[in-house]
Amino acid sequence: MRRVLLELARAAALLAGVKERLAFERALRDPRKAQDAVLARVLKSLSETSYGRERGLKPEDDYASFAAKLPIVDYDALKPYVEEQKSTEASILFEGSARFYERTSGSSGGSKDIPYGDRLWSSFQRAFSLWLGDLLLNGPRLKTGRCWISVSPWAEPGKKTAKGVRIGLDDDGEYVKGWLGKVLRLFWTVPSAVRHICDPDEYKLAVATYLLADAELEIVSVWNPTLFLLMLDTIVDSRDVLLKRLAQRGTGAARLDALCSALSAPARKDVDWGLVWPELKLISSWDMAEAARPAAALAALFPHASFQGKGHLATESPVTIPWIDSCFCLPLVDSVFFEFADASGKILRLHELKTGAEYDLIVTPEGGFARYRLGDRVLVTDRHQATPALALAGRCDDVCDLAGEKLDARFVTKALDTVCPGAAFRTLVPVHEDGRTGRYALVLDHGACSPEALDEALRLSPLYDHARSLGQLSAPTVSVRPDAAERFGRFFAARGARWGGVKQNALVRDPEHGRELARSLDL
Repeated sequence: MRRVLLELARAAALLAGVKERLAFERALRDPRKAQDAVLARVLKSLSETSYGRERGLKPEDDYASFAAKLPIVDYDALKPYVEEQKSTEASILFEGSARFYERTSGSSGGSKDIPYGDRLWSSFQRAFSLWLGDLLLNGPRLKTGRCWISVSPWAEPGKKTAKGVRIGLDDDGEYVKGWLGKVLRLFWTVPSAVRHICDPDEYKLAVATYLLADAELEIVSVWNPTLFLLMLDTIVDSRDVLLKRLAQRGTGAARLDALCSALSAPARKDVDWGLVWPELKLISSWDMAEAARPAAALAALFPHASFQGKGHLATESPVTIPWIDSCFCLPLVDSVFFEFADASGKILRLHELKTGAEYDLIVTPEGGFARYRLGDRVLVTDRHQATPALALAGRCDDVCDLAGEKLDARFVTKALDTVCPGAAFRTLVPVHEDGRTGRYALVLDHGACSPEALDEALRLSPLYDHARSLGQLSAPTVSVRPDAAERFGRFFAARGARWGGVKQNALVRDPEHGRELARSLDL
């Protein structure tokens, strides 16, 4: 019966997505034409908003007028409009009112709320549907369809704006349209409801229990690979508790015996995870930039499964999806209008990019922020059809990201002003040694700061708080070194900086520099 249901679900998913897939493949063959069509829709929509009218935007404008009338912006520039959107739910930044808001970490403040109207939400749903359809068509042949799909982070239920608009989705299944999302829920190993468990330890135990109960798990799809690694550690560390829970749930004796034997190893690296989930065929997660190391560690634990690097999706906009036929991640060329800044600051369009070059990414999703600088740098890896393939190369702003926390230098500066105002030199260093949980180490030249106070100040950033609560980041540490400024200066001078010209920053952004500093300073 389950096999029949799977085949029906596969057919339904492919049928539902065939029109979108054909449209996407046509767009890939002529990216300039596809981008012109997206821009025309954007101009028509934006001209009906307060933001567009203030800048004299008209539906008949061309790209030159669009670029001349609208500035390239970041969140701080748009924050007054977001606040007006929240207080009025009129057509401020996009047509209509917000369906919900997604909360993520900000720069000058602790958080930022991203409004999702119908058009932007549909763009994310389309990206997910395209990925799922491509996986069902060209990915590994599934027998059970059982999957763990974690689309959005651990959430606090019931959050709403003053106008009653919810913050966050109630159910990850809402990222898949209509009846197809309801069908997919039948195959989910971990129900979406667990993301509303507010106690982080109980959340991890609940997810781990569901995962262990399912011997037929075939697909794991998470955004950050550290989340799955964290669940594996939870399984090893809480083996007895989890086996007891499984027995109380009525898990069969054969499954319990198999788990008891497989989980007898003392550490994650010693477990034969193929015995835990023998049917696992695919793991999908980020594997670019700083996620490359944990992704490689995760793939090494599951040699019997394929590993697929995820595309590039920001809270503000979808960007790329993996496309199996191409072996690359391809931009959503017919859903988002793309611009790129080269090293000289010149703005280019998608069809003008050169293979092998890196660019700062600027996006205008339908129903989203216009000419929005995401702060991400992308590398053009190749071309599929006529469309450049894009890979995330890293951040181009003052952000550090070990486990999805995206700490911003301006936010860190404000936090340090609170917890160690007297230090002449203070720098927060990312520390992420191989095989260990990441953390941040604060280095001061004098004075004092408790790690607890530092942690509390940094937890005002929602994504940092999320990573700390789940254990993806360990508690920060504090080291007082009277010669800190000199040692930091020598460190960066040895790497090409002009001696005496090394700037003191509140945050070391490059995790590789953080690893080297941790070793040299014994942090």
